[in-house]
Amino acid sequence: MFKKLVTVSLIATLLLSGCGNKNAAPKNSKEANGNAKPAATEMAYKDGEYTKDSEPDEHGGYMTATVTVKDGKITDAGLVLYNGDGSEKDENYGKENGEIKNQETYDKAQASLEGAKDYPKQLVEKQDITKVDSVTGATHTHAAYVELVSKMLEEAKAE
Repeated sequence: MFKKLVTVSLIATLLLSGCGNKNAAPKNSKEANGNAKPAATEMAYKDGEYTKDSEPDEHGGYMTATVTVKDGKITDAGLVLYNGDGSEKDENYGKENGEIKNQETYDKAQASLEGAKDYPKQLVEKQDITKVDSVTGATHTHAAYVELVSKMLEEAKAE
């Protein structure tokens, strides 16, 4: 009898907690008082072209991100990935001594390059680095790109 009561109580609790309104603001929140901070998409940036290099990863590879701002909006963005020797990652990325020694490794490397190409496009489209979605195969690149561009945009904020 006790087990049934506990089970029914747990189920009722789970059902009720799942019905809660996640978007409800507390009554004394800044939004309720009209003091809400503007969303990142409303952020205005100083016009110009911004370029920044990331710190090298464990293999010495790094990235260079560029963002162009015109009329306070992000109008263009770019991303170039480099190997530890400073060469740009390309169709040879994932090969060993110019040869594909491990097809799976090569395919993953190429998928990460292909996926990373999407990040600058998303940034221009969404105007908010926090809304750039990670692409399968390029999650480490995503984290580094978000960090790098966040720093860049912080410097580009219009006063």
